[in-house]
Amino acid sequence: MALRTLTLGACCVAVVQGTSPSTAAACEGEEACDEDEASLLQKRAQVQQQEQTAEQEQTGEGLLDWWKPQDVSLLFYRPHFKCSWNEMGTAHVRAWLESVMDGTTNGQGEKLPQPDFVGLSEMQSTEGIPGGTRRGYGDYDLISSVCGKYKDPIALYYKKTHWKLLTSFPPSPLCRQYSPWPKGEASGGFRCTDGMTGPGKGVECCACTYSQKVAEATFYNGTKILWPNNKTSENMYQMMGDRPFVIGKFENTISKRRVCAVTFNLPHQFLANCTNQLDAACFTNAAGNAYRIGTDQLVKEINEVCEQTPLLFFGDTNIGAPDYKTNFIFSNPYNPEVASNAKACEQPAPLLSLTDPPSTLDITGEPYTCCNEEPTMMQYASDRIAASGPSWSAISGYFHPKHLLGGSRHAGEPIAVPLSVGIEASCAGVDRKAQGLPCCGVSPSEHAPVWGFFQLFR
Repeated sequence: MALRTLTLGACCVAVVQGTSPSTAAACEGEEACDEDEASLLQKRAQVQQQEQTAEQEQTGEGLLDWWKPQDVSLLFYRPHFKCSWNEMGTAHVRAWLESVMDGTTNGQGEKLPQPDFVGLSEMQSTEGIPGGTRRGYGDYDLISSVCGKYKDPIALYYKKTHWKLLTSFPPSPLCRQYSPWPKGEASGGFRCTDGMTGPGKGVECCACTYSQKVAEATFYNGTKILWPNNKTSENMYQMMGDRPFVIGKFENTISKRRVCAVTFNLPHQFLANCTNQLDAACFTNAAGNAYRIGTDQLVKEINEVCEQTPLLFFGDTNIGAPDYKTNFIFSNPYNPEVASNAKACEQPAPLLSLTDPPSTLDITGEPYTCCNEEPTMMQYASDRIAASGPSWSAISGYFHPKHLLGGSRHAGEPIAVPLSVGIEASCAGVDRKAQGLPCCGVSPSEHAPVWGFFQLFR
C-alpha cells in the first residue's frame, strides 16, 4: 500500500492511504517538508501552553479545569418536504423541536440536555420550524441556506448562550434566519438561480455541496430521474437537484474552546449499488478532493473555515449500509485548484478523522434512519452524527464519542426506542410504525431523528 501525505502546518506527514507518484513527488525536494515532525509538534505545544497560561491568568482558571472534558450534544432531523404538506405533522414537528430546545426528558423520565447544535433539514413550511417567545427557543440562533433546482432548505441552530458565532458559510448576515418560503419557494437571498451552486449577489444564502464545476458537467446529461412524472435531466445541476450545507465556526462562551459545526444533505449516488459497494465511479468527486461525488464544495469550505478546528458533522449522507463509517466517504483533501489555503504539500482536513459514536441500541454499526416509506421502512443507515477525533488537522482539540440515540436496529423495523429523543417525539395515537417520527407518520419520506453525544478535549 502506498503512502498518503498530509500537512501539519508546513510539514508533510505520511499516513497509509493510496496516492499517485505525482502527488508524492509534491513533497520531495520541498524544504518545508524536511522539517522534523517532533520538533514542530513541540513548538506548537509551547505556543499552546503560553496561550493557555495567559488566559488562565486573566480568568483564574486552573490547569485541571482547563483540561477538563466538555460535554457537547447535537441533534439532526430531516422531516422531508412532504411533511410540510400536512398541517398536523408540521405543527407537531415544531412542538417537538421547541420541547427539545426547552430541555426535555426521554421515555424513562431521564433528563436530556438542551442540544448545543441542531440541524433541521428540508422543512418547507414556516409552520414547522421553531420560533416565538418560548424560553428554550430564545437560547438559540441559527444559520440557514438553500440549494438547487428544488430549493432544499437547511438550518443550523446553535445554543447562543454557550456558543459565540465567529464565522460561517454562507458568510452573509442575511442567512441568519430560516429560509423564507412564501408560496412554496425560497426568497430574499435564499434562492439559487438555475445552475448556481454558491453565494453571489442577490443569492447570498445559496450553498450546495457540489461545486459550480460539477453543476456545469455533462456526465449525467440525459439521465432519467426516477421520480413520479420523471423527466430526462438536461444537465448535472438538474440531476443533483439540491443538497445544501451550512458551516458555523464557534467559540464557547466559558471555556473559549473553538469548534466547527456542519449540517448537510449529500447527493444520492446515481449508479446501481453505490450505497453498498465500493466503486470508483460511485465515490470519486469531480474536484478530486474526496471519494464522494458531489462533495467538492463542501470539502473545500470545511478545509478553509474549519482548518485545525475540532469538527462536528451531522446530516444525511445517503449511505445505505450501516457498516460504512462516516469518514469512509472522504479521502484525499489535497485540492490546490479550489482550496485557497492549500500548501505545497497535501492539505489536512478534519473529515479524515471523523469518528462515529456507538449506538445505544446494542448493535454493530450505525442505526437505520431512512425512511418512513412503503413497502419497507428504514432501509438505509443514512443520517449520521460524527466528530473529529485526534488528528493532524485538529491539533487545538478533539472529540471523544460517547453514544448515539435514535433509529432502528434492523432494516424494515420501526424506531427501536421512540421516545429516546424526547417525550414529545411521538404523536398521540399513531401506529407503532410511526412512533418516534415527529411528523406523526404522515410524511412518506420522513427520516428518524438522531442525537449524538461527545466529549470535547483541548
